[in-house]
This record gives sequence, structure tokens and C-alpha cells, in this order.
Amino acid sequence: MIVTAVTEGIILGHFLLSALTLTVALRLGQAAGASDQLQLLTQLSPAPLVARIQAWGDASAPADVVRLCELAPSLVSAGVAALAVDGLLAGAQAAAKADQPELQRKATLLARRLAADMDHVPAEPSGDELTEREWMIARAAAGRKRSREIGQQLGLSVRTVDNHLARIYRKLGVTGRDELERVLAEL
Repeated sequence: MIVTAVTEGIILGHFLLSALTLTVALRLGQAAGASDQLQLLTQLSPAPLVARIQAWGDASAPADVVRLCELAPSLVSAGVAALAVDGLLAGAQAAAKADQPELQRKATLLARRLAADMDHVPAEPSGDELTEREWMIARAAAGRKRSREIGQQLGLSVRTVDNHLARIYRKLGVTGRDELERVLAEL
């Protein structure tokens, strides 16, 4: 149905609308099916958004997680953040299946950060996502603040901050503040 609609849009000269319609196919994991039409649209339209969507489709089909992480910010700035979030989450799953925990963590964290900046949460929330409070504590800890300073800033005891940090480390798969700082810097 999407392919038919896009074909009609291309015939009528609605290139940008056709490219945006293809983002639905990409979000549904149908990058291979959208590839030919995206290549055609890139040739017909000089719009940078069309080229970004086509590049995303090219990276999505083989689940090139490194490339997806590189391209995601440009999609967000172009106004198609939901495509980036869904694609990163799919990429994280592919990295998990390929036993690439670093890529899985990077894609997942980037997707969560982008989703937090959007008006909605990613489609599949899980118990291992950081809460808003945990994000605040993680950023402060990565910024070299001590537990006592973080506690004073947020009105928490040192023990509560340390408990939050233990959960943050577990959720992010890190072992300490140095590694936490490195993981957050990647985002």
C-alpha cells in the first residue's frame, strides 16, 4: 500500500511527500522494499531531507548500527526524530543478536536521549531505561560531582544518590564514574 502511494506521489511530482511516506516503511523495518523508490527520489529531488532519508534507508537495510548512530542527529534536526529513534532501537536489537554489546549500548542510549527530547517515549519502554532523576544524577556524576554534592543539589541523602548510581551503572552496563562519563560523552 505504501509503495503504491509513493509511486503515485512520484508520478504527481510530490517528491518530498513521497519520501516522508517512505519513512513509514522504514519505521516498519521495510528498508529493502523502500530502497529503489528512495534512490529514484534522490535523483529527482534536490531536497536535503530526501537525501537524508535515503542514506538512513541504506544504513537500515543491513542494520549498519555505526552509520545509524552517525545519521540520527541529522534526522532529528530535519524533523523526523521518530524515524531515528525507531531505527536506533532496531539497530540495537541487531547489535545484540550479533553479540556487539558496545554498539547495542550506544544505539540504545542515543535512542533514549533522542526520545527524551521528543514529546513521546519510544514504542517499547523497558525496565532498564533511566528515569528522569537517574539521568540528572548520571549527568552530574559524569560531570565529576561527588555524591554529597549531587545529594545537596537534588535534596537527597548521599546513600540515596549512591543507590541511584548503582542502578544507573547496572542499567548502562558500566562499572564506575569514568566509564559513565565516557558512555555519556558518546551521546
